[in-house]
Amino acid sequence: ACGKCLVDKCGAQVTACSKATDCNGALSNLEPCACDPDKTPVMCETAFTADGGDQAPPLVDCFNQNCASVCAM
Repeated sequence: ACGKCLVDKCGAQVTACSKATDCNGALSNLEPCACDPDKTPVMCETAFTADGGDQAPPLVDCFNQNCASVCAM
C-alpha cells in the first residue's frame, strides 16, 4: 500500500529523485534506515533530506501530505 501510494500520489517526485544521483543514493539508504530499530522515522527523514539534495524536500513533502498515514501501518 505504501509503495502504491508513492507511485500514485508522488510519482513525479520519486522519478525526479531517482534521476538525481545524490537523491537516488539517499533514497536507497532510506529503507535500511527505516528498518533499523535504533532509528526513528524522523531521523531517517532528516538524513534523507540532508543527503538527497534539491530533489529530496519535494518528495518528503509529498510523502508527508499524501502517504505518511498509509506507510505507518
